[in-house]
Amino acid sequence: MHHNVKNNQISGGLSLLWALEEAGLWLFHGSSREIAVFEPKQAFNVDSASGKQVLDGAPAICAAATAAPAIFRAMINRDFDTAEHHVSGWTFDNQGQYVYYTTHTAALAALKPTQPVGYVHVLKREAFEHWGGDEWRRYAPIAPDLVIEVTQKDLPSKITIVEPVSLSDTSRRQAA
Repeated sequence: MHHNVKNNQISGGLSLLWALEEAGLWLFHGSSREIAVFEPKQAFNVDSASGKQVLDGAPAICAAATAAPAIFRAMINRDFDTAEHHVSGWTFDNQGQYVYYTTHTAALAALKPTQPVGYVHVLKREAFEHWGGDEWRRYAPIAPDLVIEVTQKDLPSKITIVEPVSLSDTSRRQAA
């Protein structure tokens, strides 16, 4: 059984996330909804040469060793963004720092009127295998130990807007 920390009821939900991250014993998974038990799902990446989605390993539960990507994913996702072609994620710059991105300004604007709540699920690091970089994976179901509510104000401060490419531009690029 897990515990739920609501930022609007218990002060310091975000501070708790940072403290758990610093302890180094926990991993973080962000979602638009609270998840009682995680089941392995297929992850995808985008092939840089073709621009097409490709399988990214076996079906798994993915989590990050740092809380910021989980907060980003809890708030910037298909459930809160109604754009036809939603894409968001993160990468690293030359100094190894996160660079968060979303395909369009509408993803951020969509949050303002509705003020949705996202959830960061806290999971035991020892139950996962290191996949690479900040990513860890597990291949069997698991329940979170703690769920912390996050809101738009908790988003990482540096989000890069990448305006979407039209479908006709994409098909021309793939045909070239």
